[in-house]
Amino acid sequence: MPSVVKLDDLIARRSMGDHNTIHQLQNYIAGIAPGGLVVKARWHSIWTRASYMSTTSRSLHNLTVRNNVQAGVSNHPVDLLAVRIPAELVKPLITDTEIAPDVVWVSAGPEQQALILAREDSQGRLSFRYLPIKNLTQDETGHYTLTLQPGNPGFRCKSSRTQT
Repeated sequence: MPSVVKLDDLIARRSMGDHNTIHQLQNYIAGIAPGGLVVKARWHSIWTRASYMSTTSRSLHNLTVRNNVQAGVSNHPVDLLAVRIPAELVKPLITDTEIAPDVVWVSAGPEQQALILAREDSQGRLSFRYLPIKNLTQDETGHYTLTLQPGNPGFRCKSSRTQT
């Protein structure tokens, strides 16, 4: 009989460090640029003048695999990203204010994004709202910007299988 494996027995909680911010995901440092390392006085540490790649809007969504061994399966393994964002950071940008402490941002590229908002009513029932957006970004200071897409039905996830 197989034994039950608990993830906490294998990997200690919080051992992987803090979660990446949207800014970190969108400005991932891929390597040291030809100009080398420079000191940024603001942080008093060595930083790089590196080549930045926007992993959420370009690199991950454009990622391809070379050996696509299953017929009808796309060679693009990443359909979308989903990241939890503290609601307090996006509340100034949307009209909903009575929402759960966290919002989920889903992205299938810069033009195909949404926020999933949750709320609980007085009887404890949970409801969700799908809010189509595009171009969500976060700057170094943590400030978010986005464009609401009212009337946009959103986006469909790609199917990993073909229908016969």
